[in-house]
Amino acid sequence: MKERGMAPNKVTYATIIDGYCKTGNLAEAFRLSDEMQSNGIPKDDFVYNSFLGGCLKEGDMDTALSIFHEMMNNGFDCTPTYNILIGDFCRQNRLSKAHKLLENMADKNITPNHVTFTILIDYHCKMELMGEANRLYLQMQDRDIEPTIITYTLLLHGYHRVQNWVKMLSLFEEMVAKEVEPDEAIYSLIVEAYCEEGRWIEAFRMLDEMIMKGLATKSTAYYALVNAVNRKEEFPELLELLNSMERLGLMLTLSTCTHLLRRFYNAGNAENTTDLLNCMMKCEWVPKSTVLSDVISDSASQNSASFQQSSPTVPKALDVANMA
Repeated sequence: MKERGMAPNKVTYATIIDGYCKTGNLAEAFRLSDEMQSNGIPKDDFVYNSFLGGCLKEGDMDTALSIFHEMMNNGFDCTPTYNILIGDFCRQNRLSKAHKLLENMADKNITPNHVTFTILIDYHCKMELMGEANRLYLQMQDRDIEPTIITYTLLLHGYHRVQNWVKMLSLFEEMVAKEVEPDEAIYSLIVEAYCEEGRWIEAFRMLDEMIMKGLATKSTAYYALVNAVNRKEEFPELLELLNSMERLGLMLTLSTCTHLLRRFYNAGNAENTTDLLNCMMKCEWVPKSTVLSDVISDSASQNSASFQQSSPTVPKALDVANMA
């Protein structure tokens, strides 16, 4: 570049320095920074943050803090700078230091953003400090920072870790009220929470809602329901619930029935699968798709004759499944 009579400008230096910092070549980054300043080009917040991130990536906290103090003295400390340091303190499990930086932001009138709170909420949830995570959740709203799908996902996973099903469901209802669209991961968590609370109708409604939105094809929600039923030994209550739904005029969708049968069968409980099939046929919800036929055919190909012999309704189900 210099050979062609062209001098690097601020953007050129900043881009190359950032690349060196990201690849761990801090010595060359500092050399280039010195050259930049000797050419009358001062460091800006982008260059400072590049050095900060590079030092932290290499585990050099002392140099990182030195750069941070230099930034503050030169008036270049900003929200992204604090976010970088807060994230590193969290990764080191030094949450008190992270909170101190959050307080410093307020003292210096530097406004935390969604990234700031997401970092803090994430690590508090991972440490199962849900009281503090909830306080941060409320604090961000007090600052007019609206929670996003990421915020809710972190909190719901946190409450799932501590098995606070009531709080999970309450937060989910709040999320829906704010018109934040849940994704497949969140639906699966909520299905499990409903199961743990014994709220089976809501669990099935969630499954149907997922199906309607095309989210349940590979979902773990069905496994959550099956596992909860088997673990809590409430399968008879589940069958009674399905009968009650039928009496109330409620029904499961075709896809929900199919997925449930496959999940119960794959869980290795042929007796429960057969009873569930009988119940669905009684309620006239028996799937007429080839998927059900595939499930039963798979059992036959694997010499699982006992599964087909355990219920006289299975041959009938095959006939229904193969009807044109």
